Amino acid sequence: MGQIERHNIEYKESWSDEYLKWICGFANASGGSIFIGLDDNGKPVRKDNIKKLSEDIPNKVRDVLGIMVDVLVKEKDGVDYLEIKVAPYDFAVSYKSRYYYRSGSTNSELRGSALTHFLLGKSGRSWDGITDDSVGVDELSDSALKLHLDKAILKGRLNQDVKNMSATERLTKLHLIENGKLTRAAILLFHPEPEDFVPGAFVKIGAFGDDGTLRYHDEVHGPVIEQIEKAYDLIMTKYSIFNISYDGIQRIETAQFPEKSVREALVNALLHKDYSDNTPIQLKVYSNKIVFWNPGQLPAQWSMVNLREEHVSMPINKKMAHALYLSGDIEAWGQGTLEIISSSLRHSGVPPIFSDRLSGIMVSIYKTDDAFYSELELDDRMIKIIKYIQKSGRVSNKDVQSLVGVSKATATRLLQSLSEMVLVRRGVGAGAYYCFK
Repeated sequence: MGQIERHNIEYKESWSDEYLKWICGFANASGGSIFIGLDDNGKPVRKDNIKKLSEDIPNKVRDVLGIMVDVLVKEKDGVDYLEIKVAPYDFAVSYKSRYYYRSGSTNSELRGSALTHFLLGKSGRSWDGITDDSVGVDELSDSALKLHLDKAILKGRLNQDVKNMSATERLTKLHLIENGKLTRAAILLFHPEPEDFVPGAFVKIGAFGDDGTLRYHDEVHGPVIEQIEKAYDLIMTKYSIFNISYDGIQRIETAQFPEKSVREALVNALLHKDYSDNTPIQLKVYSNKIVFWNPGQLPAQWSMVNLREEHVSMPINKKMAHALYLSGDIEAWGQGTLEIISSSLRHSGVPPIFSDRLSGIMVSIYKTDDAFYSELELDDRMIKIIKYIQKSGRVSNKDVQSLVGVSKATATRLLQSLSEMVLVRRGVGAGAYYCFK
């Protein structure tokens, strides 16, 4: 049985009312099935009350959760068992006033900001789409509004005639005003002091020594549309060293870190930040790497692997995403992480590392491949595999066996370990191979 199937299936030898939590979690996610009367291996376990349970469980689910499920009596090897089929629901389902969500093979209770975003999502809203009637359009920054307008027109995503609109008309056209009230997205993007309304809406940048000691730091405040430019300029001028070389008499300056990756990682951090969390975005610059961290979480049922593959964008701040697309700060939803990867590969030959740590999303971009190897503590065999991919673009299990002189089983383990960090698998069977994205 495939991995996706397992993530949507639970095997239970006998029924317990506690399993209503699992049904709740399936209903709030993408649905699934609970099998009663099967062990963890899917083998039937003889039970005498299967028929009665088939009658009782639908009533329990209806009375406690307020939803309907299909309960089917099935037979395997002459033994009856139950399948409880749970459909996904468009509205939020609770169990004793608590909300559960099935993510991967885990059924978790939603709390705090995760619960807030879940409930908003079920209602078709996003956190940044909530309106605030305490702020007027006249309080927004003229320079921030002009910056967005100029960038959007230059990009060709807004017409010249938008210049003749009032700020109110323009923000309404951008869906940043609803029912005559500014959305949180508008306040974040264009208010001169968004922290007055959204604490933590700023960027911290620090330079660190190799021993982890903070050497100096800065903070970037103001409208988010301006934070992008201010923070990026600060990183590339004050925090990044340019290598100087000459082609004849022509002076060539090469950035210490890939400029495109840095900008994309910065924009991603500002766009995908969980602004209900009061912690600011943090950038740590070291001699061999730059690390971006923002409070937030991946969409439900996603893993870090999804960020290294083609994917549909699911921005936590949908209103901001649309505005930043128009200004050209993001090119296409779902392409940001792929651009970070490709730019890093062109620069150092190795991809960035995506991780979920400290209740947030972390992106580490490396100056050189040696820094990458040291950071991940790769052994000589893994380094050989990475260098092979740098040269050939891909590696198969058979390639690994020959390259480092190991068995098929050991090659599989090495590739699986690297896949948890930077590789993705393409193809199936004998034609399967691994690459950086």
